[in-house]
Amino acid sequence: MEIARPARQRQAGLEVIRSAALALLALLSAQGAADAACKLQNVAALEASGGPDGLLLVPVAAGGQKLAMLLDTGAERGVIDVSVMQTQKLTPMKIATPPPIFNVPGAPFLSMVQFNAPDFYLADGTQLDHFVKLPMLAIGASHFENMPFLLARFDDSHALGMKGILGSNVLRNFDVEVDPAAAKVNLFSPDHCEGKVVYWAPTFADLPIQVRTNGAIELAMTLDGHDVTALLDTGAAHSTITVEMARRIFDFDPRAPAVERISGDGNDTTYRMRFTSLVSGDLAIKNPRITIVPDPVARKRLAQAMDSGYSGALDFRNARLVLGMDILRQLHFYIAYREQKLYFTAATPVATPAP
Repeated sequence: MEIARPARQRQAGLEVIRSAALALLALLSAQGAADAACKLQNVAALEASGGPDGLLLVPVAAGGQKLAMLLDTGAERGVIDVSVMQTQKLTPMKIATPPPIFNVPGAPFLSMVQFNAPDFYLADGTQLDHFVKLPMLAIGASHFENMPFLLARFDDSHALGMKGILGSNVLRNFDVEVDPAAAKVNLFSPDHCEGKVVYWAPTFADLPIQVRTNGAIELAMTLDGHDVTALLDTGAAHSTITVEMARRIFDFDPRAPAVERISGDGNDTTYRMRFTSLVSGDLAIKNPRITIVPDPVARKRLAQAMDSGYSGALDFRNARLVLGMDILRQLHFYIAYREQKLYFTAATPVATPAP
């Protein structure tokens, strides 16, 4: 015998079903929105070419002119070759230099380092004191207007088509994925869920990094058991420490059997030395060969300071190890500037398509 359900009871049952369905739809919608927010947004998929010393050159467009620029996370500013300025008829501008500070007329503070010129240098010590503004810089789908670039003159015989340097003032606007083995660079929007970035491998490791106000990427490492600060530098072919740092931390002796002389003479000599280990978290490099170099930039800074009345010496205690592409080439890595994290796996010869 079937007992008919009262109309009110049937209506209540329908309301419960409807409410449950709406709640499920809301949950699915929220989940979908969350998934969309976590999805990586690729801004530029760049096919890199080989530059000086095997470094990575990436394609950009400046004022409608296609250029190859060095991917350089270690450069504070972008740099452009003077030939680009001449071709595009851009106006060079002098970088403003602040006047010296004096405690009494004609006598500068001797405890302060006074620089007579802007503090921008190439690695070889060449000082850069002029810049231009590129009316338009296009990198993939991203565009910048009136972007300032320092001016330099690159050696055509060595530059291999390089017409500029893409520095951290541009790169830090993105997340940067570098796959050296496949010669690919991807730029992503930094708007994504934290930690949801490694799409090319099921497992990965990560390290905390510190992004300085000038865009420099630093990470804590140990070299043969000694704590060092490393600068992640995709624009450096070799991992280096200065001669002064090697002497202070490792009692460096250029006459030791383990030391190889590479080039130069006297204070300009470059050496190479094999260490036992370079470690940071899950990143462990066995028997790294580190190049030990003079520091021409530090010398110029000291000379400028002494010209302004400084009578001391430069402080090398904050010197950094430069983590160059000879080591970074062993990795496939992702720099999350906003998260201040470095994600990485071992390098693989086959590239995974970016999302």
